[in-house]
Amino acid sequence: MKKQSQQKSSQSEQDLVVPLTNQKKRSSSQNNASESNRQSSSLDGPKKKKHNRFKQSLYLGSAYMKTFIKKNSKESFKCLKCTEDTFKKTGKDWMWCENLYPHLSSETHDENTPAKEKKQLEDLLDKINEKYSNKKIGKTNSKENDDEEDLDLNTQKYLEFISFLVSQRLSFSQISQIGKFLQCFAQEDHLEFFLTHYFDEEVISKTNSQCFRPILKDILKIS
Repeated sequence: MKKQSQQKSSQSEQDLVVPLTNQKKRSSSQNNASESNRQSSSLDGPKKKKHNRFKQSLYLGSAYMKTFIKKNSKESFKCLKCTEDTFKKTGKDWMWCENLYPHLSSETHDENTPAKEKKQLEDLLDKINEKYSNKKIGKTNSKENDDEEDLDLNTQKYLEFISFLVSQRLSFSQISQIGKFLQCFAQEDHLEFFLTHYFDEEVISKTNSQCFRPILKDILKIS
């Protein structure tokens, strides 16, 4: 009788242990699944930036522009006059559509435009400037009102800039240094590179490996 009771008690203990171990396994598998989900979501990174679509309206009815500006994809174009220079600067021979008009007014495009086409380029730029001037909203003759509107716009852009840097988890000290650096460039009117260069990860990687790394190696050799 004692042996039978001992067997029953040992069997009951095993019955208690098995569900607990299964529960631990399920809990462990759930934790692993949630951890993998977190990792996969972190690897996804920020959403892809939306770019302007390539439309025929970008030509502004200019037959001259159609001779050298060609569609590359739904959101990009190629300037046949500046393909080599574009590749040297960005590592790509195409540009995003939102950079079309800034590119046409750049020094690079002007240098690559033959002398016989200068007048056509000037007429095209006048057409572009006219397009943008017609889009100005709330334009008044009062300089005081214009200054207030510019101040509001500058304040809005300043807040957007600070908000973006904070969202990237930069410290207040880092944000301050970046802001002061760009402020110096703005005072010297050296911010045009934002319109002519790109900040894709591939371009930044090539810039670091091809420009900065050789310089650092030379510095280390000297020291």
